[in-house]
Amino acid sequence: MKRRNSKYQLFYYDPESSRNLYVYAYGLLSNMTVPTLYVCSKFYDYLPLPSHVCQKPVISYFRFQNKLMQGLSLLCSYLIMCYYLVLYRPSVVHIQWLKLPAFELRFYKVMRRLLGFQLVFTAHNVSHHYKAEGYKELYHKWYELVDAIIVHAQDSRLELVRRFDINEQKVHVIMHGILDASLQEAMTPKREKELGERYSLEGKLVFSSLGAQSYYKGVDILVSVWANTPELRDNDHLRLVIVGPKKDVDVSPLSNIKNVIVGTHRIPDDEFEYLLRHTDVYLLPYREISQSGAMLTAIAAHVPVLATAVGGLKDPFTVAPIGWSIEEASECKLRDAILDLVHHSERIEEVKLNEHNWRMVCAYYAWDAIAQRTQQLYDSLLV
Repeated sequence: MKRRNSKYQLFYYDPESSRNLYVYAYGLLSNMTVPTLYVCSKFYDYLPLPSHVCQKPVISYFRFQNKLMQGLSLLCSYLIMCYYLVLYRPSVVHIQWLKLPAFELRFYKVMRRLLGFQLVFTAHNVSHHYKAEGYKELYHKWYELVDAIIVHAQDSRLELVRRFDINEQKVHVIMHGILDASLQEAMTPKREKELGERYSLEGKLVFSSLGAQSYYKGVDILVSVWANTPELRDNDHLRLVIVGPKKDVDVSPLSNIKNVIVGTHRIPDDEFEYLLRHTDVYLLPYREISQSGAMLTAIAAHVPVLATAVGGLKDPFTVAPIGWSIEEASECKLRDAILDLVHHSERIEEVKLNEHNWRMVCAYYAWDAIAQRTQQLYDSLLV
């Protein structure tokens, strides 16, 4: 298939372009040169995109709580997408985050047959695609349909090929770039004081788990380790901060422990930035993952991590020691690793202050190189 003489060579459809999830699309599109129509959320409020990207904010399903209304809202956004596809006839359509898999499978099968574009999909978390009940067959058909699949780690590529029995030539490893949690505007002194009084983290050794708290992230293991280890729970010099909506984990064993701060609210950007800045070790005891936004956010902020050696969590340690890795998500491994850091806290400061290592890892996950590889993938499909 040849490149068309179209106003927009690339259509980028991003149904999750709100909160911090818009950073991925921004990192890619702002570092590419291909003329792009970016169909995104009405609530996109990140940095402005460059002139070669035309932004069409049409998606608003998440303002509804009702699942039926969310579905109808998504269908409306697809009607608009259909109009743009017919009007501009792009060479490549790149999507991520399937929201209505059964519908989208049929939609893109028909539109691709009619308009002949190349279809690219970013599979951010492969394991969820085959474990979601009733979805494995749908995703198998989806992976058969698309022309190229982007994953963020070699482990994910191997898992995708093995689980879904698809052509390995269509699966491409292109890393996820770092996620900068820095505020676009400076935090006011009043807000800084308010958060300081709420959390009282100054002078403490702070271990954090921020964002959605889930079983696959090993949060239940962390809860058990802290609640059942006197050296941790009774040490007033330590703080464990677990803040974010909890999905399938019970954090009640921590409720009466004085050096633990638990919040179940969605963290506003300024609060997240504050907590990250006051974190000494970011805890990522994941059971499984393709790549973690939390890891990439910690790297951007130069916050040391303690992570399980699964999926893409292994990769930054091959570049430089920006934290500590445990072999598996078990209470024994996590407890030993945390206690070792408590007993040798100088190691945390050594990692935190090693600017050379942070520069190396940030360069490894730089968006310009990632965007270049993605554009090269588009070009290879159009030969």
